[in-house]
Amino acid sequence: MTKADPKNGPNKPTNDIDTSCGCGSWRPPSLQYFASARYFTLNFSIVGILQGALFTYTVGIMSTLEKRYAFESKVSGFILIADNLSGMFSSPLIGYLGSKYNRSTLIAIGECIVAVSALANVLPYYLYGPGMHLLDATSSSATHLNNSLSSVQLCSSTEEAEMCAENGTKNSSTVVVAVAIFWLCSFANGIGYTAFHTIGLPYIDDNIPKKNSAIYLS
Repeated sequence: MTKADPKNGPNKPTNDIDTSCGCGSWRPPSLQYFASARYFTLNFSIVGILQGALFTYTVGIMSTLEKRYAFESKVSGFILIADNLSGMFSSPLIGYLGSKYNRSTLIAIGECIVAVSALANVLPYYLYGPGMHLLDATSSSATHLNNSLSSVQLCSSTEEAEMCAENGTKNSSTVVVAVAIFWLCSFANGIGYTAFHTIGLPYIDDNIPKKNSAIYLS
């Protein structure tokens, strides 16, 4: 926790644990070289790029997920706005915590939430298996596997588009568990994103010379 210091002001830490690199009580001297605003900003930028890539990839594959797990486009929109909903409700709380506790720790916790939720998105694959439509439809093994799985699959490449849509509507049922997993992961992502954006930029701004603020923030 960062406490106010009469001499240094409210934003200055009063012990080394607030500014040193490490995890918990493990803070080896070899890591302290990276305990600077420069390396924090570099790491912050890389994390921001990866988060943007995660969101872009999720949007890009959403139409495939719609067909694979038989849910409508309006459900896709519900999944994609879940991170905005969680951010809207968690922003005041995270902003308050950022003024009371170590902000770099809160950012790290938020990114751990993002990482766990991103990995959890693969659970429907392990629960329901791959889309067997990707195999050769003429092979006997593909036919056997398709018959043993549920009807929630992408249409075969040999089907006409209209027939595909009609059959998909009649024969497929939405995989509710998969939709719930995607929504919860998106909701958790929003919490991690909020910690990243709400605390991250002010934290950098408070720990660099004011004349360099424009360079670091850009």
